[in-house]
Amino acid sequence: MPVRLHIHNMDIKIDISHFPPERRKTLETITRYSMFETMFYRTSLWLHSHRVSWLVEELIPVAKKHFKTFNPRKSIAIALVHDDAEIVTGDYQAGHKAIMSKAQLAKIKKEETSAIRELLKRYPAEVEEFVYSDLLYDAMEWRSLEAQVVVYADKLDAYCESIHEVLGGNISFIRAVIFYNKMLANFEKKYPKLQLLLKDQDSPLTNLDKCLNPMKIKISNYKVFNKPHTKQSIKALTEFPFYNIWRKITIQRFGNEGLKVLIEQKEFLSKIFNK
Repeated sequence: MPVRLHIHNMDIKIDISHFPPERRKTLETITRYSMFETMFYRTSLWLHSHRVSWLVEELIPVAKKHFKTFNPRKSIAIALVHDDAEIVTGDYQAGHKAIMSKAQLAKIKKEETSAIRELLKRYPAEVEEFVYSDLLYDAMEWRSLEAQVVVYADKLDAYCESIHEVLGGNISFIRAVIFYNKMLANFEKKYPKLQLLLKDQDSPLTNLDKCLNPMKIKISNYKVFNKPHTKQSIKALTEFPFYNIWRKITIQRFGNEGLKVLIEQKEFLSKIFNK
């Protein structure tokens, strides 16, 4: 049976309303997954950064349980601005970065550093009690514990976006599902500080292996999928509790707009197949 879920409502407020409207408008125009010709429910960096912050909120009880020095507000602040450098550089694809040489990755890091310097000229120096530049550099290096929780939430959001596409009938996103499954399986090696969080048994967003290796898979659990998502199908629990909570968070925190994000198809295969 699909696993039921629970949601924490931490709702930690980090106010970035003092940033100029241009920032939001730009993030809304930068779409994700440019390497995929068609994405039915293509998202923007604006939605992505907020959804990462909501996932971080869900992970806060787990992080606080295992890490005494963990700062929840810092982690959410990093989440909200973690992709700001791409306002200048454009979206960097994780799939592309995974096959780049050290020289190519070094070039990207140089571009990100230059982008941060540009952003510091445009935007306020502070985000609540945090220094904006500190948050941006932490998001680039992923060194602090708070930033590493953010990068986990970042990849988890991408994983769920990919699953959402496949369940909605976009089979081309099976590549992204495989990519992020492998990335998250190796996450502990890359970020050993997060070992206790990643192995935690209590949250549906951690210890993903517990639901990815069932004894038996029933086709009846997938009967409402492999077709465009609807208001009805989006409520159907799946065998992936982390994906279930990802959908619920999107609707709960983004309201009617969140529901539209999940079920309003923006791109179609017919445009490709009829060429």
